[in-house]
Amino acid sequence: MKEYKGEFYYPEFPDNLVSGVLTVDENRNIGLELFGSLNDFFGSTRSSGTTIYGNLFNGKKATLLSCSNKNFEIRFGVSQLEQFKAKLLLIGTHVLSEDEPFFNEITVDIDHLAEWIGITGSSLSFQDGFKNLTFKYNAPENIEFPITGDLVGTFFFRQTFPIQARDFKLEERTFFSISSTNAKSLINMISFIRDFRKLLSFFIGTKTKINQLVLISSNETIELINPTTDKIHFEEIHLFFNDQDDNLNKSVIDDFPIKYADIINVFPEVLSNWYDQKQVDLVPIANILLECLASKSVFDDNQFLSAFQGVEAFHRRFLQDTAALKVTHKEYMKSILDFIDDPDLTAKLTAQLTFAYEMTAKQRFAEIIPKLILIMPNITEQQIEIWIKEMVNSRNYLTHLDPSGLKKKAGSRKLMHYTELLKATLSFLIMSRIGIPPEFLKGIEMKYRHSIEYLIKTTEILNKKT
Repeated sequence: MKEYKGEFYYPEFPDNLVSGVLTVDENRNIGLELFGSLNDFFGSTRSSGTTIYGNLFNGKKATLLSCSNKNFEIRFGVSQLEQFKAKLLLIGTHVLSEDEPFFNEITVDIDHLAEWIGITGSSLSFQDGFKNLTFKYNAPENIEFPITGDLVGTFFFRQTFPIQARDFKLEERTFFSISSTNAKSLINMISFIRDFRKLLSFFIGTKTKINQLVLISSNETIELINPTTDKIHFEEIHLFFNDQDDNLNKSVIDDFPIKYADIINVFPEVLSNWYDQKQVDLVPIANILLECLASKSVFDDNQFLSAFQGVEAFHRRFLQDTAALKVTHKEYMKSILDFIDDPDLTAKLTAQLTFAYEMTAKQRFAEIIPKLILIMPNITEQQIEIWIKEMVNSRNYLTHLDPSGLKKKAGSRKLMHYTELLKATLSFLIMSRIGIPPEFLKGIEMKYRHSIEYLIKTTEILNKKT
């Protein structure tokens, strides 16, 4: 747990200082305990959304955003005690709100980024028959690329080697930063990083965890004593918030579905496409896939339904020609209703048929799943046909709860493998959408090979029985 002591106040009342302790626990929950009160003595507190400033005893500024009063006590004979919880915490600056354009750069440390980039600056050499070891670290050059608009992305590299008694540990770390010449709000900066984390999760095949966030603002500079250069030094502003992913454990990944080395030449274009696409229809589908990639210890039917919905939504948004279907369907309805004289029947049929132009799940899957043959040449159209039928029947049973459909539903084990197939499908669709060529997506088949082989095997057994 991190702990910061200082004096705290509302921005509107800078003279009303109250001593207290600011805490950030292991799950990045933010709390503030004051030895006194910022509010009226008899507990007239402010509503949720309050901003609180702090002057910490370590010389840093602090801003607590979206605060709510957690507890208020009046202890006779003892000073008051007031407690707050906050949604966001900034150490290093004062800002009034999450929407204030204030920041020019944000840097993030994300699990698996260093392994995915795969660039090292370390070298080891031995002399005198392996008796002497020489270690050298030369930080690789930064990799900079345009993203979209005035946003610029950078990968940069650092190394740490804490020494303890008899242990020597070297760790190379890769960071990602997004910078802008125009000041952006805190909400914007967090959104930029979350979007990158989402894309990285798709590349490595599992939901990743954000470990550290540091912001830079051109408004916060450091005054140096006897500066040796004319370079401006900016205050590092540390950001804390609970993004509900702190329970994610960093797992060991042997291989990645999409490797940086493979897409290095198209990566800037892919990243630019991603940040453009995320503004429109791809967002909810990408969110579904991200949650599907979060490792869960126990499979349940909801995971299958989420992945199924994601594939349906992708087809509806990007592959279905809705305008043409509406025109054809309107003509079809007119051809029927023109021969009906009963107003009540006309109204009933109109209500029932208005949205009947939408394609069925079976039709959608029949257009999408065969695309996987581009990266999974060992599957056949006959197998795909059987898989689509079983997945649709399983979805219908789980959503409609029709007892007569139980026999058509796939068992839990098979449903788990169908979920993996749908995750592979969503990964392929989204990555293709943002410009990654099919030849660089064959790693998706490796990621989900176990489930694909299981489905192929069970389909062959089923064919022999029939």
